[in-house]
Amino acid sequence: MKKIIAITVILLAGFNLWAQETKIEKSEFDLIMGDSFKAIRNQPYRTIEISESQNFAGTTKTKIITERLGANSRTIYEFDSPGMSSKNEAIFFNGRRFKRNLEKSWIEETTEIKPSAPSIYETLSNEILYYSLGDKISDEKNFKVYKTVENRKQLNKERGDESEWHIVTTFWFDQSGLLVKKERLMELTMKPKKLETDTFVRKETKVITKSLSTTEIDPSIKIEAPQIG
Repeated sequence: MKKIIAITVILLAGFNLWAQETKIEKSEFDLIMGDSFKAIRNQPYRTIEISESQNFAGTTKTKIITERLGANSRTIYEFDSPGMSSKNEAIFFNGRRFKRNLEKSWIEETTEIKPSAPSIYETLSNEILYYSLGDKISDEKNFKVYKTVENRKQLNKERGDESEWHIVTTFWFDQSGLLVKKERLMELTMKPKKLETDTFVRKETKVITKSLSTTEIDPSIKIEAPQIG
């Protein structure tokens, strides 16, 4: 009898989790994202994104901290991979752009916009599915949670290589409608095409990237032009 009750509880729990995942239309998800932009519009806010990628060469980690106040912004970018690491900062203030390696002095960059080179990649297919995961509680706070699942295939028009992406992103919205957390798992599979000019065999490789992005409104944020030199 106890086994029957236990199995019933497990089945009900599994059904409840499944029942909360409801497919929705892109238009509904776009409205939710639009409400989030409205919640943060004209507000000083900070976004922190941490990601970790793994491939045959090892692990690469990045951390990006961005503060925004109106049209002005400050970004700190940290990068760490096997054999190389860096930490840079950039400020965009009143149409002017400044940057520095954190161990050096500030310099001002020109904001000349150069035409971008045509892409060598062609999208062969791209499908995005949208889901509502219902209401969730985290740290004693209520959130509305959504998920997207994207499958994309691209072709390198110069070499004939194919790339396949499988991306699952979870979005956490607070009671004001603000997107406060975004979790992403991306699997990239690269399938090289053997060419006569290749001097070595290029094998199929996979890159797995996990990332977490959080956003908070912070009235104390101030952004000013830095001291040059």
